[in-house]
Amino acid sequence: MLIQKYLEANAEGFPLAEHTTRLKGVDEIVPLSETSNVLELLFQFTYPQMPPDLDNLEFPELMEVAEAAEKYFVHHARKLCLYPLEIFAFAAEHDHKKMLYEVAPLLVFKPLSEIAYRIPSSIYVPWSLYHDQFTSNMWKEALDSFHQPDLFGCSGDSNHATYWRRVVKDWKVKICNDPALLLTDLDKSLDVDPKYKGQCCNAFVNWWEGIKNKFKLMNSFEYFVKQHRAKMSGRVF
Repeated sequence: MLIQKYLEANAEGFPLAEHTTRLKGVDEIVPLSETSNVLELLFQFTYPQMPPDLDNLEFPELMEVAEAAEKYFVHHARKLCLYPLEIFAFAAEHDHKKMLYEVAPLLVFKPLSEIAYRIPSSIYVPWSLYHDQFTSNMWKEALDSFHQPDLFGCSGDSNHATYWRRVVKDWKVKICNDPALLLTDLDKSLDVDPKYKGQCCNAFVNWWEGIKNKFKLMNSFEYFVKQHRAKMSGRVF
């Protein structure tokens, strides 16, 4: 049974009970285009409980749930991003900017050939510029930066230098396996024990802060989208 108060609290695509009228003794049936299976999964996201497990769904049905979540503004279900490329294409098609910009960093290191025919032509130029920015500049700079800590030392304890070099080496392996880590929370991707962030380790700490600051200067996908739209409309960006 679907409880009205949960639906009102967690979805915006249905009318509030106070804004509807009902004839006494008459139950009104409202037809919906989605299948009962899709609706059953969707409405589970409106309840104060663990969300349903969608791992075993076939992709077409998963996308039906995602589209229904978008249609009825079921907020918790809209956070599904298990298939970034498909979700990215869906967000682009429906002009869901927030989702589009959130997923972009997960895909930027994929070959352009994998993305080009999955997105609308309206965002092909900004995506190409965004992709080029990272593949031609940042990736090379990141790889070059990995070698710098080998030249650093620690004025207080040689064990600190050994620790930092090991952590950086492990981080390099992570980045090579998943370059998108460079665009997420860098502090989490390189987790350094606070006791190795003292003044004696300044060379390493400053190196790490420089890495983070460099990546912060890179333009987001949102920037390139807005830039492109401004140029296409003759506005100054």
